[in-house]
Amino acid sequence: MLHRLFDPFSRTGDGVWAVDTNYQVVFWNESAARMLEISAREALGQTCYELFEGRTLDNRPLCGHNCPIMQQVRTRQPVPAFDLDVRVGGGKCARINVSIVPDGSTDETGEPELLVFHVFRGCAHSRSEPVSPPSPPGLRIHLLGTLHVLRPDGSTVDGGYWRRQKVGALLAVLAINRGQKLHRDQILDALWPEMEYEAGLRNFNTTVYYLRRCLEPELARGADSHYIRHEGSYYVLANYDEHWIDAVAFEERIHLARCATNSKEAIEHYQTALGWYEGKLLSSFLYEDLPWCTLERDRLHEVYLNALEDLASALEGNGRDDEALDTYLQLAGLDPCRESSRRRLIRLYLRRQDRAAALKQYAYLARALEEDLAVSPSPLTQQLYEVALGNIPDHHESVLLS
Repeated sequence: MLHRLFDPFSRTGDGVWAVDTNYQVVFWNESAARMLEISAREALGQTCYELFEGRTLDNRPLCGHNCPIMQQVRTRQPVPAFDLDVRVGGGKCARINVSIVPDGSTDETGEPELLVFHVFRGCAHSRSEPVSPPSPPGLRIHLLGTLHVLRPDGSTVDGGYWRRQKVGALLAVLAINRGQKLHRDQILDALWPEMEYEAGLRNFNTTVYYLRRCLEPELARGADSHYIRHEGSYYVLANYDEHWIDAVAFEERIHLARCATNSKEAIEHYQTALGWYEGKLLSSFLYEDLPWCTLERDRLHEVYLNALEDLASALEGNGRDDEALDTYLQLAGLDPCRESSRRRLIRLYLRRQDRAAALKQYAYLARALEEDLAVSPSPLTQQLYEVALGNIPDHHESVLLS
C-alpha cells in the first residue's frame, strides 16, 4: 500500500518528503536528497522539526511539536504554498517553497491518518550570493522611505505624471509582488477600493499609461513597455530579476546574515541590509488606510526591528559592547515596548556595573508597557530589576547575567 502511495513521488523532479502523525520522516525522494544535501538514510526516522529547524521569512520558528501546518491538515483546511527557511546539509541555510499534499486516507473511526507529503522547490527569489545593483536594463526601485526610482542610465524618474501618487503606488504594488502577475481587479481593489468598477477601471488604464511614460519617456505610441507588461487582464513588472528593489535586497541580505557561518560575516550583512532601510515602506504615501500598503509596511518594519536586535546580539557576542549598546538604545527608541531587546540592554548595563542606567531602562520599559499595553514586565525582566537593586545573591546574579 505504502509503496503504491510513494511511487509517484519517487519519480518526480520536485523534492518530496512525507511525515507521519508523530512528525517523523517516513519518505524522502532522491530529488530531496540532491536539493537539500541530506541523504534518505540521514533523514528517515528523524522528526521534521529537528531535521529542518524551519523558520518563516521574518525568522520566526514555524516547525515544532504544535506545527500550525499539521493543525490545518488535521482539521481538513486547505494549506496555501508557503516559503520556508531550512537548515540543509553542512549546516547551510536554504529557502524552499513548500506545497502540502495530505494522502487523504482515514482510519477505521474516520479520522485522518495524517501521512502528509511536502512537495518543494527552491525559491526563485532566494539567492545564494549577496544581492548587487543590476546592470542595464534594470531599474533601481527604492520603496523603503520615500519612493524614488532610477532608470538604467542613472536618471531619476520624475515629472508631472510621476507626482501623481497612484502612479508610484502602481509601480510599488507590482514590485512588492516580486514578479508575480496580478489580475487587474486585484490592483483595482488595492488602489481604488471605494470606487465604482467602471470609474476605477478608467483610472487604472490612465495610470498604467502614465507609469509607462514615466519609466520610458521615449517609448513610441503603441509600443510595448520594457517594464510594465500585461497578458490579458494580468499585469507584471517585467524582467523582474533584472531590477534592484531595496525592499527585496533588504530581506535577502538579512537571510544571508542569518545563514552566515561566523559572526563577523553576519554583522557585515546585517549592517548592509539595515543601511538600505531608509524608513517605513512608502512612508511619503498617504495610504495608511489601504490594507495592501499597511500590512506590508508593518511586516517589513517588524523584519527591520528583528534584524536590529539580531545585529545588537551579534555585536555583543563579538565583544563590541559599545556598538551593541547603541543599537539596543536605537531599538528602545523605535519600539519602547519591545521587552526582549530592552532586557538585553538592561543586562548589558549590569555587566558594565552601571546599575543606575539599568534601573532607568527598567523604569522606561515598565512605564511603556503599562501605558500602551496595560501589562507589567515579565518575571525574567523583574529579576534583572532585583539584580539592579542589589537584592539577588551574587551566585544567582551571575546566572541571570550570563
